[in-house]
Amino acid sequence: MNQPLRILYLEDNPADCLLVRDMLKQEGIAAEITLATGHGEFVGKLATVKWDLILADYHLPDWTGIAALKLVREKFPALPFILVSGTIGELAAIESLKAGATDYVLKQGRERLPSAVRRAVVEAAERARLEQTEIDLRQSEKQYRLLFQGNPHPMWVFDLEKQ
Repeated sequence: MNQPLRILYLEDNPADCLLVRDMLKQEGIAAEITLATGHGEFVGKLATVKWDLILADYHLPDWTGIAALKLVREKFPALPFILVSGTIGELAAIESLKAGATDYVLKQGRERLPSAVRRAVVEAAERARLEQTEIDLRQSEKQYRLLFQGNPHPMWVFDLEKQ
């Protein structure tokens, strides 16, 4: 993590955002956290920057973290998303994971947040690398097919080591 992580944090309590920023800094995670306190602000900021991670409170006065998750999954399916809540129950946590959340962290157990952030970012980078490798492989196969199938002259491929 050479560049600071760009984190969009959907949270109605600015003090929680400062606490998370300080916790990540203390754990050696460089992060630029942008706070969005409600639905309109979140939607507006979501499209302005290429975010590395979304953190979202589960309950907000005008919206929910699950609704934010659904919006993010529609627009940015691979973007890591961690729900942070003090009131999320076990069933709600399971439903959030089924809906596509990368992880959830209870506010009472915030000490788990830095490791969840690290894991989410590493997994997202690995998925992106894998997707790029698959794209490169498909392109290579396409070029190979064009080379051999489109050529009017017969060709042979020899493996000199197996002779």
